[in-house]
Amino acid sequence: MTEEGRVPAASLAASAGVRDIPATSFVVPPRRGSLIDRDRMVKSVLEPEAPILEVVAPPGFGKSTALVLCAEADDRPYAWVQLSEADDDAVHLGRHLALALDRLAPLEPADGARIVGAGRSALGDIFPALAGVLADRSPCVVVLDDVHHLTSSEAEAGLQMLLSSVPEGSTVVLVGRRIPIALGRHRMDGRVHRVEASDLAMGLIEAAELFGRAGVSLDDEELADLVTRVEGWPGGLHLAALALHQGRNPRSFSGADRLVAEYLIEEVLDGTEPEMVSFMEGSAVLDRMAADELDELLERSDSSRMLGSIEGHGNLFLIPLDHDGQRFRYHHLFRDHLLQRLRRDGPDRALELERRASGMRARSGDVDSAVRHAVRACDRERAAGLILGSVLDRWLDGRLGQVGEWLDLLGTGAVDEIPEAAIAAAWCAVAAGDRDGAERSCRAAARFADHGPLSDGTPTVEVALAAVRMLMGSRGVDRVVSDAEVVRQAGGPGVNRLWALATGTQGSAYAMLGRPDLARERLSEAIDAVGETPYVRAVGLALLAVLALQDGELATAVTLSRSARSTADAHGLECFAPAISVYAVDALVAANDRRPGDARAAAAIAGATVERLGDLSPRTALLALILLARTAVAVGDRPGARRLLGEAQEARRRDSSASALNAQLAELESCLGSGRDLDRVDVEALTVAEQRVLELLPTHLPQGMIASELHVSRNTVKTHTASIYRKLGVTSRADVVDVARSVGLLA
Repeated sequence: MTEEGRVPAASLAASAGVRDIPATSFVVPPRRGSLIDRDRMVKSVLEPEAPILEVVAPPGFGKSTALVLCAEADDRPYAWVQLSEADDDAVHLGRHLALALDRLAPLEPADGARIVGAGRSALGDIFPALAGVLADRSPCVVVLDDVHHLTSSEAEAGLQMLLSSVPEGSTVVLVGRRIPIALGRHRMDGRVHRVEASDLAMGLIEAAELFGRAGVSLDDEELADLVTRVEGWPGGLHLAALALHQGRNPRSFSGADRLVAEYLIEEVLDGTEPEMVSFMEGSAVLDRMAADELDELLERSDSSRMLGSIEGHGNLFLIPLDHDGQRFRYHHLFRDHLLQRLRRDGPDRALELERRASGMRARSGDVDSAVRHAVRACDRERAAGLILGSVLDRWLDGRLGQVGEWLDLLGTGAVDEIPEAAIAAAWCAVAAGDRDGAERSCRAAARFADHGPLSDGTPTVEVALAAVRMLMGSRGVDRVVSDAEVVRQAGGPGVNRLWALATGTQGSAYAMLGRPDLARERLSEAIDAVGETPYVRAVGLALLAVLALQDGELATAVTLSRSARSTADAHGLECFAPAISVYAVDALVAANDRRPGDARAAAAIAGATVERLGDLSPRTALLALILLARTAVAVGDRPGARRLLGEAQEARRRDSSASALNAQLAELESCLGSGRDLDRVDVEALTVAEQRVLELLPTHLPQGMIASELHVSRNTVKTHTASIYRKLGVTSRADVVDVARSVGLLA
């Protein structure tokens, strides 16, 4: 196996959308020194070469351990994904898988962008990209450990895509207490090898080695009797070894079920120092842990020594997560029992430790764990505050599905009982294009108007609602301006995390109202203050490019559009619906800059994103569709322009409050309905000299003054003008300007 230590600095793990995924959850676990070799079991797992390996057994059967041993014996490299509840969100699951594959060999930049970029859908973007990555890889093994955490249909559908594309020589391993993925079709095709509890059970030789390493001496009859009674259950045998080491009677053990596990664990803990038991119970609050974290959680300074003592006594239920021996977890069976004891014997201590753990995880950026700890601490208000504080980031990196799952953890009444939950639910509805759901959540939040500051730092519920409503825009563009102003007045860019978004949104609204000076002012302010919000910067630059184009400043428009596109591409925004204007603007600017190939490419990206806007962004759709229609005319695609015009008219019917967009649409309707044969206009036929003359024709300067402006003779201008008339199929200067604007030669 070729798994070696570190994630490369330039790897996918540095991307914003995956930074909160623990690094130890996508590495192959190290082998513990006390682990015995199980060659027979490894051979039975690896020998049938099937593209799908299903390892299913109850807790304590050594499923993960078996795969660690297989990884040592296998020539193929292993990618390992330790799943958790967070992976039930299909976007999170796909990115988690990508991190594991990237660790084996860095993903191609295009694949990485398709996976971690904002606005990516699990089934439309991420899993198709993963399937392609896996299909192109040399033989490897992808282990999905603890798949029983996956319950959503979208997560299953994503994995089905992956399973259907496993290339010859590679294997995807599904490990869990149960396999929540339908494998019937794959099984009928002979593509599945199933490993069950009986395959993982220990034989006499392996059990003898286990007991020998634990310092327990049994005669052959006692050993055979014990192995038979626990049915070869590895977890039961290990617990028995620990209990026997403390002097227990081997004939007291029988069966291989959960009750026996609880009995055996109690036997082990009864023979352990009370201080150590208390340490283990408290440390079990964390699903993964390091000594410094436990010092903080348990308010002590010797956690490293305590962990070393547990490990030194051969307790295989403490599992290392890295090759440096710094991070650990308890076996699920053992941890569950420790937590039961903690909650039974010290409920107040359990709640306090959960609260501390929530704070620790929040400070480290692990919002998912922080929320779950807060819920277990029965602190729904804190959990709701954590959820609301992460909504903007989750919206921008495409993981709002995870926010929905967190809200479910709070219970059905949370939206009506906790203002932070209501606001977070409204954000989710806006992102999903669910107008009714957004309005319903806003009404729930409005009932808390006198609540005071929210836990995410928003000063009032009114400000939080204004932020949601400015993005909804359902009350018209004038209200967008006023809602955005409410958010802006709640604090400047240094203290108000929504200030740049509100300022950019207000600038966009001013542009749609035909107030270009205010639009430029607000957009420039937003760009200067965005910090780590590339979406605001990219859209702001794109809208400034449109304004420059409208003023006839093509060179400025080109510079601004290129900067917007560069920002958007660098952060994978091409599928993020609110950023559609970046690509629509780039298309029109490229058409005006006589780059029809670039124009078509940018228009294709924007066109593919229009339907992702949903029902809540008709004005954004209207702007994009107008820009795309003008681009289509400019590159000679009259049918496409007419289709886009129809879509734009439908968007205007849903919201006609943007006066400037209405005027632009009317101009486009006039052009496409004028009867001029624009299909016959050859936008690439004009020479550079003719283009220079054309750009001055809207000024109404006489030909002599145009000649002076261009430093050419009047006859030259006259010749170029006649050529322009002929190529555009018109007979007057006014018609030249009209047609040139229609086909994108003039702004």
